[in-house]
Amino acid sequence: MKRTFKIGFALLYLVYSCCPLWSISAKDSFFKDQAYILYNLSDQYVDQQRFADNSVDPGIYTQWMTAWIIIENTRHFDKVLTVGFDDFGSKYYYGFDMQEQVTVQDALFAILFCNSGEMANAAAKHMTGDKNEFIRLMNQKAASLGMKDTYFTNITGDVEPGQKTTLSDLTIFIQAILQDQTFQEIISKHTYTFTSNRKQHTLENENWYPLEQETIDSCFMLAMNEQTYSAFSIATIQQKKFLTIGTGDTRQACANSIANLYQDMNDTYHSLIPFEKNSVIAYDELGLLWKKQIPIQMQKDITLLVDSDKTYDTLSYRFVSCHHPFVILPNQSLGSVQIYHDGQLLCSKEIYSDNFYVSNEWIFLVGIVCMPVVFKIIYRQKKKR
Repeated sequence: MKRTFKIGFALLYLVYSCCPLWSISAKDSFFKDQAYILYNLSDQYVDQQRFADNSVDPGIYTQWMTAWIIIENTRHFDKVLTVGFDDFGSKYYYGFDMQEQVTVQDALFAILFCNSGEMANAAAKHMTGDKNEFIRLMNQKAASLGMKDTYFTNITGDVEPGQKTTLSDLTIFIQAILQDQTFQEIISKHTYTFTSNRKQHTLENENWYPLEQETIDSCFMLAMNEQTYSAFSIATIQQKKFLTIGTGDTRQACANSIANLYQDMNDTYHSLIPFEKNSVIAYDELGLLWKKQIPIQMQKDITLLVDSDKTYDTLSYRFVSCHHPFVILPNQSLGSVQIYHDGQLLCSKEIYSDNFYVSNEWIFLVGIVCMPVVFKIIYRQKKKR
């Protein structure tokens, strides 16, 4: 008898341990441990972020800063420059010949399309006559934009001690370059053809990344180092513009994360429910096979849920449920109510259960475990007779 009870309790403990009573929201796992930032361009605020202030390698963003400084300081883009011997040596090597003669415009396309380190060095040297002077201008420009955690030590984006940035700073940088008409015109093209040294070159925009999603206007994928990629994209959701910068171990993983994040945002906007005066009704899900809905009603003044001194005419919300496979205990989190005003998340409030709920699966499992005990008791009773 004791042995049967021990087996039963061991089985119950195993099932309980393998099926936790809560689960994280799907969007929390989009970027896993990688950094990302979601910025509302229309209203100028950070909507979501993760490790956005941690230092990262700027990688190809360095060459984009190089190109932007050249664009801002060039009046005649048809001037000719020559790629010299000392312009080579970067790991970002495209394959132009030594003594290649190209226009400034050709060089800009080579930099922004093909991440050509030799062309970035040549164009920078053509502008200032000295690479160190050009790097000084890069850091001066970053400081003037408010990129307080960014510092450049080279022109090409090679990983070096001291060269750093953050996704928060890159958000500032990308907003600035997207306001430059010339810069925008270049990166919006997919191919570019030019002739130098009697040889024709057709460049493909390697940094443009196709994401087939209605909300996404454009997406670019840039290498940050040998192990990390960064994608930034612009999307339109509910007539508002959003900028997302994320990192990932592969190009595809990074792109998928951004696409999933925008899809989650789009779903959020469509799932928002206007607040009623004094109650919010939502439903939590209990069970795995035989699911049932647990009604949740909060009898509270809505204004108490918003951590703000402002008064809002209209508020909307969505309920993010914690999936419970077997039981809900008293004072256990049922999920959170996210409160929005005009699409902006104001706050998120945890909702806790006042009661004890048991799913049908739990009753079924307990019944199965207890059946041997019941049969044994019945068998002993019959034996005594």
